[in-house]
Amino acid sequence: MANPEVRKKLEQITNSLNNTNINSPDSIKLLAQANAVLGDTSLAIQQVEKVLKKFPNDKEALHLQYIYATPNFQLQRDIDNVKRNPEDIKAKEDLKSTVIQIENSDGSRKPDLVKVAAAHYLLDDTAVANSILKTAVVKDPELKNVTTAKKEMMTRYISSPIKK
Repeated sequence: MANPEVRKKLEQITNSLNNTNINSPDSIKLLAQANAVLGDTSLAIQQVEKVLKKFPNDKEALHLQYIYATPNFQLQRDIDNVKRNPEDIKAKEDLKSTVIQIENSDGSRKPDLVKVAAAHYLLDDTAVANSILKTAVVKDPELKNVTTAKKEMMTRYISSPIKK
């Protein structure tokens, strides 16, 4: 989320609502989406699963569950966990496992290369991160060069504050 003021306000609202007992499926799904936008995909998944326990055929909840199960969301969740807890060995193991799954997958539903590079960077594998950024530049001309790609990686995935 680009606007820090809007992000802060959304964080305040979701933090307040996360601590209440909301029973409306529509409200829970909306809160799950807000949490996902803020980067807390683990909580978003829990909230969607809460709806699905009561309403297993809820189309919107099923769709959100499908989206949150994508490698892109899983990778973002693990990146966020490592950023929140940089010394947490389990968080780093989870991130490494997700990266391995993504790199060994058939290519469908893969996250962007800059995000994968960020994961390697957080795992202290800067050589691989730089190699992936070089590939990203070749595949995405908007990145222009490795320096630009690295700046985008740092801005989008490494430096943005994660609060919880």
